Amino acid sequence: MKSTQGELAFHELIAIPFSPWSVAARWALLHLGVPHTTTSFAPPFGPARAARRLGPRLPPGTKLTAPLLVLSNGEPVLHAYAIAARAAEEAGDLAFTDGKDIGMWAERADLAM
Repeated sequence: MKSTQGELAFHELIAIPFSPWSVAARWALLHLGVPHTTTSFAPPFGPARAARRLGPRLPPGTKLTAPLLVLSNGEPVLHAYAIAARAAEEAGDLAFTDGKDIGMWAERADLAM
């Protein structure tokens, strides 16, 4: 992915260190080769910094949790499995991008964790 200046455009993963959901999102981005940086969501400053960064782009009533991915265009992607699906889409991995199974797998993984 290239920015308008021709350099590599990075997404920003906002994550809680050692959270299983954050690790899953980070692994998906790394495994699929999606360029990104990582910012800590750890309290007390992480949530406030993320809310300030995303403010008007979040739908009303959205509960801000980690992990979340801020795309290079500023749009947020919430939840680990949506981040994994977005990474797969960018990498051209069509096995994971149709979306209908993501909710089911997210619920199963959440129960297991």
